[in-house]
Amino acid sequence: MYRALVASSVICLLSAVVAAPSATEASYVSLIQVIANPEKFDGKRLVILGFIDFEREADLVFPDKLRYDNVILPDTLWINPTEEMGKNKTMLHLKYVRIDGIFHAGAQRQFRFAVGGMTDIRSCTPWSDPSHPGRERIDEMLHSEPLPK
Repeated sequence: MYRALVASSVICLLSAVVAAPSATEASYVSLIQVIANPEKFDGKRLVILGFIDFEREADLVFPDKLRYDNVILPDTLWINPTEEMGKNKTMLHLKYVRIDGIFHAGAQRQFRFAVGGMTDIRSCTPWSDPSHPGRERIDEMLHSEPLPK
């Protein structure tokens, strides 16, 4: 019973994340779609998931850790971090994050490899930590002992 409750809660949460937005909300979109078709998303408020790297040269979002590890720079977006992101840098750096912001197609002067970037970021929240991925956390919840009654 407990496992079924946890599984249905996870499914509801994921459904809410990918639900179609209203006209005033951001569109949830794959970072890979944005990289493949930057002009399609230019000037639009988007919510993306990606692997964030704060560096001196440029703050970048990669589609995944593998592209970060192998320095696949054309598959990145630059970001203009907010003050809050700066305060939370240790919590966000080298983690998967959910970013809600305005996408702009095109390179930024200090980072010419990216297809575009995110500005006017409303939120940047942790999504998953590669050292303890979300899938592992869900499995732990599903296989843990039920709560006492």
